[in-house]
Formats: sequence, C-alpha cells, structure tokens
Amino acid sequence: MKTSSSDQDSLVFQPTVESSLFTRVESDGGGGGGKGKDKDKDTNDGWESIAKAGVLGWIEIRGDATGGDWRMVSVDGHINQEQQPPQRLGDLVGTDGNLHELADSVVAFDTRDLYLEWDIQDLLDAVSELQDEVFDDGDSYTEEIEVLLDLYMRTRSANGFNWIARGVTGTNDVRLQGALYDFTDGDAEAEAVVGNRTMVISPEKLPHEVA
Repeated sequence: MKTSSSDQDSLVFQPTVESSLFTRVESDGGGGGGKGKDKDKDTNDGWESIAKAGVLGWIEIRGDATGGDWRMVSVDGHINQEQQPPQRLGDLVGTDGNLHELADSVVAFDTRDLYLEWDIQDLLDAVSELQDEVFDDGDSYTEEIEVLLDLYMRTRSANGFNWIARGVTGTNDVRLQGALYDFTDGDAEAEAVVGNRTMVISPEKLPHEVA
C-alpha cells in the first residue's frame, strides 16, 4: 500500500485481523498405571501439559519518511527510526513460548496460554486404602486405574489496533506485518492461523475542503 503527501501529515493505520487459535492439553496426573508416589515428577511423565499460541502484528513504512529503509510505526505515534523490524520469530518469542518484552511497535492481536497440571497420587492412595479394607488377601488393583484429563479449545475472532504516524512526508510504502507462534510441552497441541485481513489508512485530520 502506498501513501503520498506534500506536507508533514499524521496518518492513521487501522488494521483488522481475523485469527483462530487451537490448543489442546492432556494429562494423566502422573498415573498411567502404578501409584502416584512411584512416579518421578521431575520427568514430567504425565504430570503437566502446556500449549501456547498467538498472533502478533506491527506496521512498517518505507520511503521518504524513513530514508528508504523499512521502519516500524510506534504505538505512541512516531516512526521508530532506530530499531530494525523483527527479522525472525525468535526476536519476539522465546524457546519456552513466552513473549519477549515486545517493542513499542508490536501488539498481540490474539494470544493464549493453556496450562494443565494435576497430581493423581492422592486419588490413587485413597483408592489403595479402600482396597486394603475390602480385599482380605491384600491384593491391590490400583495399577489398573487410569484417569485422563483432556482440555480442548478452538476460538475464532477478529481484532484490531490503531497506529498513528506523525510527520510523514513524501511518498511511502506501508505494510502490515505479523508473526504466528505456537509452543507445546508434554502431551499437547497448539496452532495459530489467520484469515481475512483489512487495513484502512487515513489522515488524522481531513483537509478543510473535505466535508
């Protein structure tokens, strides 16, 4: 998208992004057969699951206002002439799925952290005690008990954000950039997708001759 101006104008960028996030986490509480107390929680063997997904976005402008380089529009209304736009996903999201402290130009259109942790040990111990009272031969069938929690979430929504760039001169190219991320740990799935996208660009103040 291209804009042009003979004076220093303030431009308003109004993108809207339709996105869908899918996350699923599953946990057997560290059970999976055998008593919970026999399990090693440090190995995360069924104890917890994590699913994270999100959609990030920012506005870039290139032309007379930036000296010909791509630069980001800050959320506080200026063109960030000093900082390069993100070049890879690792600039925005860590290997643990947590967002870095985002630049003042990047916003989250949609994010989700889904976390499931539970301990089946108390349940298994209670069942074992009950069985000790019921069975005279001392047999225990706790190892046959398996309890599974499975949480599933899929959402779809459209979200927007407004940027303002002040002091824009000359002819410039403008584009909406974005990044999709997902992270899982344990028995989990995560995915982020985008659908329809629109962006409206308008001057902050219309000329006097425009009614």
